[in-house]
Amino acid sequence: MPILEEKTKFHIDNYFLDDPQSFGDLTLWQIGRRYLEPLAVIGEHRHADLYELTVATGGCATVYTNGVPRRIKSGDIFFSFPRELHDIRVSEGEKFEYDFFAFSADAPLCGELSSLALENACPEQRIFRDERIAYLIALAIAELAGEDTHRDEMIYSMMKQIIIFVLRDFESAERRTANVTAPDILCQNLMSYIDSHIYTISSLKEVSEHFKYNYSYLSSLFKRTTGNTLSDYCRTRRLEIARTLIEEGKKSLWEISELLGYSTQFAFSAAFKKHFGVSPKSYKPNNEIQ
Repeated sequence: MPILEEKTKFHIDNYFLDDPQSFGDLTLWQIGRRYLEPLAVIGEHRHADLYELTVATGGCATVYTNGVPRRIKSGDIFFSFPRELHDIRVSEGEKFEYDFFAFSADAPLCGELSSLALENACPEQRIFRDERIAYLIALAIAELAGEDTHRDEMIYSMMKQIIIFVLRDFESAERRTANVTAPDILCQNLMSYIDSHIYTISSLKEVSEHFKYNYSYLSSLFKRTTGNTLSDYCRTRRLEIARTLIEEGKKSLWEISELLGYSTQFAFSAAFKKHFGVSPKSYKPNNEIQ
């Protein structure tokens, strides 16, 4: 799929894939910034022998890695590994701003990164947060655009710090998740699946079929682990998106109810009022809704 350029408003792309830029023992392949509108798609492409950080700076989107979707939102960083299929999709009613940084490294960092990739092959393990990394990538984008004294040394220093912070973050994550249980992980995967398929799910039976578990088992496990039912979680996510769409002001209430799978506009209005305490027709963006 091609990049939908008409839905890309702000785009800084330092593209070196045909001529990678060397900075000491590090190589810069690509770095830049994009702002994607609703329904924008960064088409599926295969990474070469490089690593890439996708830093969400605003909004939310779904990142696909080898066909596996992961929902990311502002503040999240997604780490992509060499030779993976990769694409990004923005849902209706949402926008997404992100910085990206693609790099490779010589030994010994190459060995450490390879080990990290082997230990975190599952895309579910790739999302983390680190304001230092986001800040350094933004600085590197600005530095690359100028011709200041010692520019290359500065870029090298920033790249080295970014990679070290990544290695430290994943090391810390391993320690933090040592006691995470299998039910915790499964419930997180269930929530991510619902989030990324919220416009197409017609029945929660589809979720159980996707994960190849009996629905009663999943429902019971989700309730025990999170304190909420699967249906409550799905209902809440639908209504939160409905509220966002109303605030956008680009769709009628009928269109929103149809998009989110409600049988009638009346059913949508009743669900919205029950959850938020005000009808969608009366709702205003400045309402204080908890």
